[in-house]
Amino acid sequence: MNRHDSPGSSKGSILILVFFVLVVSSIFSLSVGYMVRQKIGVISRLESRQKLRLIGEAAVQKGVSVLLDYKKGITQCEALNQRWSRNEQEFRKIRVGGGEFTVSYATGTSWDKGQEPEIRYGLVDEERKINLNLVKSRDVLQRLFKECGGLPKDEAQAMAEALIDWRDEDDDASMSGAESRYYKGLNPPYAPRNQALKALPELLYIKGMTPAIYEKILPYVTLESSGLVNVNTASRPVLIVAGFDPVICDKILSFRRGRDRREGTEDDQAFTDVGGVPQVLASNGYLYDNETPSLDGVIQSGLLTVNSRNFSVQAVARLDHSPRGLRVKAVFDETGAIKCWEEEFTVLPL
Repeated sequence: MNRHDSPGSSKGSILILVFFVLVVSSIFSLSVGYMVRQKIGVISRLESRQKLRLIGEAAVQKGVSVLLDYKKGITQCEALNQRWSRNEQEFRKIRVGGGEFTVSYATGTSWDKGQEPEIRYGLVDEERKINLNLVKSRDVLQRLFKECGGLPKDEAQAMAEALIDWRDEDDDASMSGAESRYYKGLNPPYAPRNQALKALPELLYIKGMTPAIYEKILPYVTLESSGLVNVNTASRPVLIVAGFDPVICDKILSFRRGRDRREGTEDDQAFTDVGGVPQVLASNGYLYDNETPSLDGVIQSGLLTVNSRNFSVQAVARLDHSPRGLRVKAVFDETGAIKCWEEEFTVLPL
């Protein structure tokens, strides 16, 4: 018998073959296991997202429900101490299935004189902001970029002209130089919309706009309002943009805040008629005779209202024992019809 054909040699070959098969099987099993875990992970994330969407939808429906319930009563005006605007019981950490939602908004910024940042639980009325599609006055837009955007007067004027050129139908660049010829000369080139803005981030494409300016004006602008500004809910910067003298703005805010000097509390006061604003301020000792003409001029501009017709829900949805979350912003009108919906999946602190 040849020594290469000995039984020991054959057994060694079989052992090597078995070992090879085991190694290959192990690698295959690991690969299959990895793919299975990957698929399970994907399915888990999809299920989590679906659950978060359902919780987010519940938040929006809650906002609509609270507003419609408020609208059933007699409503002369909208103000910041009403239950749609400040209602922690209805909007903070509301349990839904295996998670919860909170509807809240921040009020008070570095631009709001005398007002510290505060988180309120409730809806935001879009009439407290400037509608960039509906405002016609160049002066209003200039004040927006100056007071809220922090731009010098000349730059604020140029920014206002660029915005008007972006949204108007003509291609006449005589005012700002911001029409098709300018935008098509950029790298990469693109065309101006020459019609109403479709979404606020579109502002970043307009000549002169920067992310820093955009972030500064964002709390004060909207595309989903009636175009009027609610004198009962607008912040100090928006009141100035609307045309009020800063001294008058402070007096309006003082009247609104009531005796406790805090806005959004039970003793708040509100204007029930735009035309009656001067008389109300004067009768409460807030207005001097020489200030009335300036105030009358703003009122006669037709930009003001005491009612809000459009509202937004800014909600955070989260699952129990999970960092996965969803931020939802939805705008709806006073009938509850949804006009705009934005959502973003995110990671939240546990």
